[in-house]
Formats: sequence, structure tokens, C-alpha cells
Amino acid sequence: MTADDRLKQALGPDADAPPAVDHAFTARVLARVEQRRLWMRLGALALWAGAAALLGWALRPVFHELSLALAPASGVAALMLAAGAGIWLALRGDLARALRRARTSVLPGRF
Repeated sequence: MTADDRLKQALGPDADAPPAVDHAFTARVLARVEQRRLWMRLGALALWAGAAALLGWALRPVFHELSLALAPASGVAALMLAAGAGIWLALRGDLARALRRARTSVLPGRF
């Protein structure tokens, strides 16, 4: 009895049989499923973007009139919106950690 025969006997009668689960095939199938889902999502988003663009084009005269009516107050409104967004972001997040990350990304060797 050779060493190969003894090894086959130790491993059992199914030593030459293929594995019960082919992980490479499973991975390829899952990749194709995810790729199909991605294309379906992108298609749906493209339809929604097209509908939004068409609606914006159709409402262009209304937006123009609205912008003329709100033009005198638009600068103040933009400043208030930017300040409010800045305050909201400062309260929502960890400002010290964000500043540390910004500092280490700008000057990586100093800190």
C-alpha cells in the first residue's frame, strides 16, 4: 500500500468526490445578483431624475417669477440658511474630533 492509498483511506471513501459546496460558484452568482440589483436601482433613479428634470422644466416660469419676488431678501435668507446649517452641524457632530481630523489631514507629520 502506497502513501497515497493510505491517505485516501484515512480521508474516507469520498476523497475523490467534489466538494458539497462550491464557494467560487456561489460568489459568482451572488456577484451577478448584486450587479442586477445595482442596474435596477440605477434605472429607477434615472427615471426619477428624468421626471424631476421634466417637472423643473415645466415649472420654470413659476420659479422665475418666484425668484424675482424673493430677490431682495435672498441674500439675507442665504446667510441665515448657511449660519443655521453651520450651527446644526456643530451641535450634531463632535466638533473637536472633526477639527482634529482636519488638522491631521492637512498637516499629517506634525500631530
